[in-house]
Amino acid sequence: MTSPNVFKNGFENNLGQVMKIRASEEFDLRFQNDVEVTLKNEPYLLIPPGVYEVGYTGSEKRRYFGATKLYCWFEVVTQGPHFGASLFKAYNWYEKLPMGSDLAKDLLRLYGKRGRKNMKLSLALFRNKIIEVVVRKVTLDRKQVILPEHLQYSVVDKILGIAAGNSRKGNENV
Repeated sequence: MTSPNVFKNGFENNLGQVMKIRASEEFDLRFQNDVEVTLKNEPYLLIPPGVYEVGYTGSEKRRYFGATKLYCWFEVVTQGPHFGASLFKAYNWYEKLPMGSDLAKDLLRLYGKRGRKNMKLSLALFRNKIIEVVVRKVTLDRKQVILPEHLQYSVVDKILGIAAGNSRKGNENV
């Protein structure tokens, strides 16, 4: 019969020895060299979900856990307390864009025409336009674990269409 003070791996749980180590200077020295980190960028903003008008401000490709993503950045131009808020929409990146991808659908929605094989589309379709989008709140992390309220943020969920500006202006590749 095993004593309740024995761990599964056979070591005894000696509370007195643990308390001595914690009280010792040796234990305190271990934590004097704790690593400090600096956050790299601003936290993402949280605005109420809904429909907003935005302007395109740029894009960037980044690796995200093994996959390449295209992040398109937008700035809210709807008058009100969230004017100027910076939001993004993340797309899966493909060298040859499948017709059914979110990026292809959004670009074709802005272009206003049906796509065809080998059609060239440019992110210039986003430029110099006021675009109507749906914004949602991100409440789960990539592992589907609930984010604490202070870590939740907003993203562009869906591009509805052009609110103002010519749908073909600025796209010489189409």
